[in-house]
Amino acid sequence: WEEVWKTYITALGPKQSKRAVTDLSSWVRTVIRTACRPIKTLPPGCCRFCEDEHLAISIIASCQHNHCPALKVCARTLLGSSDIDAMLDEASDFARFLTETGQHLELSSARNIACSGGCQYLTSRRH
Repeated sequence: WEEVWKTYITALGPKQSKRAVTDLSSWVRTVIRTACRPIKTLPPGCCRFCEDEHLAISIIASCQHNHCPALKVCARTLLGSSDIDAMLDEASDFARFLTETGQHLELSSARNIACSGGCQYLTSRRH
């Protein structure tokens, strides 16, 4: 979360960063709480995204672009469930805030990162 905070401070300044991190962390908590499977992430600093990270970024981008078919497919795939409404509400709030602050994700954003090095998966644990 420290790296996230530093990134948002640089892009948005302190006041907007607080809201960005609050909205993002709320969405992440909802993803973890509602997922029917472990969510995988790569270690901080890795120069690529794993499949679950691609899905998460695609969800936010789809919210920003009102791209409903991709949004629902990505949401169901990420959560491993069709019970996606709570997660999509949080995603929409976060996406709306990003749009309001001029931060726009392209629908292909998650796929545009390449890495020559290998990374190990970290798996979030459901509580």
